[in-house]
Amino acid sequence: MTRLLFFDDTQLLEKQGLERRLGRPDPVPEATFQVPGIDLGFAYPTVFPCREAGGWRMLYQSLTGLQSHSDPNHFVPSAADSSDGVHWRVPDLAASAPLPDRLLPNQVGAAPLNRFGEWGPSYYDGWHFQRGPREPFLANANPGRIGAGCILPCSLIATESEIRLYSGASACEHAVFDEHSPQRSAILMHRLRPDGFVYLEAAAGWGRLKTRALLVQGERLSFNVQAAGGQLRVGITDADGNPVPGYGLEDCRPCSADSTGWVPRWKDDARFGSLEGRAVQLVLELGGGRLYALGGDFQMLSAKEGMRYMRFGTPPDPSRWGP
Repeated sequence: MTRLLFFDDTQLLEKQGLERRLGRPDPVPEATFQVPGIDLGFAYPTVFPCREAGGWRMLYQSLTGLQSHSDPNHFVPSAADSSDGVHWRVPDLAASAPLPDRLLPNQVGAAPLNRFGEWGPSYYDGWHFQRGPREPFLANANPGRIGAGCILPCSLIATESEIRLYSGASACEHAVFDEHSPQRSAILMHRLRPDGFVYLEAAAGWGRLKTRALLVQGERLSFNVQAAGGQLRVGITDADGNPVPGYGLEDCRPCSADSTGWVPRWKDDARFGSLEGRAVQLVLELGGGRLYALGGDFQMLSAKEGMRYMRFGTPPDPSRWGP
């Protein structure tokens, strides 16, 4: 199954009245993870499925010893377990993972760790540094809240219903350790709609796009779209841009819903799969909504592949792609 996202216009022939926007992950307050007396601003969490942990396990580094005025670079490899990847508990691993000189009950390796590596912005000549303006994908929290100073996303998990991002975060600026209040740091979770990194939005009125030619290879065609207050219609043309009878925009039963898998339908029960073996283009009209992705049983065709297929019936050969 092919999935077409909209990071750029590579697979589009036409795009009018549509603005590309950056997705906005939503914080999940109930997933905030803290451990008394531990600084988690530099936790660098990694989350993965783990049956023995009851569903999910998170590995991270704990910063201990702040309140006892010991070396602040006292990092301890640690673990937390969860049944849902949202609500976490600190396990006691002393019996299952024996360690000499154990510092924490959930410690999973020798400690202390060496100081983490440091890096900086890129440069062209080793002298003039440059960091261009850009819009942050994960925005900082409001002043005084955890995430206001630093938020360092380290782990991404894609489930059937959402994308989850886990971050080490602090209320203070980078490398500022608050020995009086280590609880001003935590591991945070944000959630994102599937395919939600970027989307196309009809900023004012209606927008329109047309894909490059694609080869229909089966029945499936679906769209990830937010159009509860608007409308999405889909039409199909041949590879030369001529309307396919029965598949015009006016024949489409429009979508006015929020769906990650909306399947277009046309009058007289016309189906995408009925065009199997044909090279076609998709034409979309979107009003008052957001389009995140489209997917289905098709293969995108380059101009050369489309010409060869329509003239000689030569199917595209992915084994010949590449440098």
